[in-house]
Amino acid sequence: MGWPYDSMIRFEMFYRRKPTLEKCDYLFFLNINLICKKTIGEEILPTEKNDWLTVCTHSGYYNKPINTYPYDRNPNCTAYIPYNTGKHYAPGGFNDGRSSEFLKFCEICHQNVRIDLKNKIIALWHDESYLNKYILDKNPLIMPINYMYPKNVKWLKESHFSKDIKMELRDKVHYGGHYYLRGAINIKNTKLNKLKYHILKFFAISQEKKDEYELMLSRLYYD
Repeated sequence: MGWPYDSMIRFEMFYRRKPTLEKCDYLFFLNINLICKKTIGEEILPTEKNDWLTVCTHSGYYNKPINTYPYDRNPNCTAYIPYNTGKHYAPGGFNDGRSSEFLKFCEICHQNVRIDLKNKIIALWHDESYLNKYILDKNPLIMPINYMYPKNVKWLKESHFSKDIKMELRDKVHYGGHYYLRGAINIKNTKLNKLKYHILKFFAISQEKKDEYELMLSRLYYD
C-alpha cells in the first residue's frame, strides 16, 4: 500500500491471523532494526497488574514534560490525546503482551485506523499514535530505554543506560534510511537530512530549539 499505510495496517495483519496467534502464550512485535545485545528474559513479560501488556520508553522523550510528547492532538482522530493528559510516551517499535490482550489491542487499533482512513485522517505518528492512545487508560509494563537504545546518539552516551544496553536500535540510514523506507528520498539525502538537523542544533539559540532538533534526530532511528 505504501507509506504510511504499510505501518498502520500491521494491526489488521496481526488480527486477521488471530486463529493462529491466539495459540501462543505471548506475542511480541519488534522493529526489524532492533538487535539484541544481551539475553532478554522474563523481565519483559507483563502480569495482570500490567493489564498483560508491555511497552518501552521512547528515549527521545525520556524525562520530558508530558506536553512535549508527540501525541495526536487532532480531536477528530481516534488517536487524539489532549494536552495535560498522559504519563508515558511509547515508541511503536517494541511491544508485547499475553496473546489475548495483545490481539485485543490489535483489534481496537485496527478498527480505529479504519475509522480514521474512512474519514481521510492519518494519525500524526501512525501506528505509534494508536499504541499510545490505547495504553492511555492502562498500566502496561514499561521497559527502560536500554531495551530500545539508539545507536550512536551522542546525547545518550553519558546515560547510565549505556552501560547495560539490552537491545540496540540501529540507524535506518544503513538499511535503506528513514525516508527511503517511505519511498520519499534516497540514502544519500537521508544522510544530508541528518546533517541538516545537526547543523540546526549547533546554531540554535535556545535550549528548547536544541532539544527539538535532537528529538528530530532521534526520530530518524525510531520511525
